[in-house]
Amino acid sequence: MKKIIVILTLILLTGCSKKDVILGTWKTSYDVGGIGNVIEKYTFEKDNKCIRTIKTTTEINTDCTYTFNNDKTQIKIDWEDKLYKDEFSDYEEIDKNNIKIGNYTYTRKDVKNEK
Repeated sequence: MKKIIVILTLILLTGCSKKDVILGTWKTSYDVGGIGNVIEKYTFEKDNKCIRTIKTTTEINTDCTYTFNNDKTQIKIDWEDKLYKDEFSDYEEIDKNNIKIGNYTYTRKDVKNEK
């Protein structure tokens, strides 16, 4: 009986830790012809909430939610305003410092040090 409890506890802890890897702010930047440099950020919060921020000459914030599939191998992002299609990220590409969403690689950032 004790072995079963230990195994179940390890499974639960492993599942929770994978979800926590995504928490925080992830940032990328790229150049878009006449617009210039674009800075894009995702902030993943607990309770499956997230915010996408795009900054060029102005800043646009979009609320979103995220969920993992059953195997925790993919993350699905749903947009609150439904202007964007759902985006998927292969969870296998998430490490401590990088995540790939769409065609861009985002790097983990400490937003307290940003201006």
